Amino acid sequence: LKHKLLELVRKLRMKQGNSVRNAWFGIVTVVISVVIVLVVFEWALRTMTGSMQSSESMDEGFILFDSRLGWKLNPGWEGKHRHHDFEVQYQVNELGFRGDALEFSGESQKVFFLGDSFTFGLGVDEGETFPDFLNSSAAGAHTDFFFFFFFF
Repeated sequence: LKHKLLELVRKLRMKQGNSVRNAWFGIVTVVISVVIVLVVFEWALRTMTGSMQSSESMDEGFILFDSRLGWKLNPGWEGKHRHHDFEVQYQVNELGFRGDALEFSGESQKVFFLGDSFTFGLGVDEGETFPDFLNSSAAGAHTDFFFFFFFF
């Protein structure tokens, strides 16, 4: 009986040792796998970021320094903005606003938007900006939409 009892204890210890060893093996395998995935992901992001950053360019003269305002759009400027996912044409009118010259007739109500790059239409061609969309939606309503752009 003593011999059988000792044999049973020895088997239990071996079984416990194997399960602990298997648990550690599983934990180490998961940790190594996660580290490998993160290293590959980091490498891919760094590779893509470098190519994206080098792909952005804009024709010179888009903005200029103003002692009262800081930076402002250059009146009369026209040029291209190239990015990794778009290439668009911008036009700045004589008053320093994006788009065609503003016409201030007394017949229509004027609505001005104060905004950032979304209002400016960064990344979209002429005629596709937020104020342009509102002007086309309100055609015949005697309302003109314009915007003021600030760099935020």
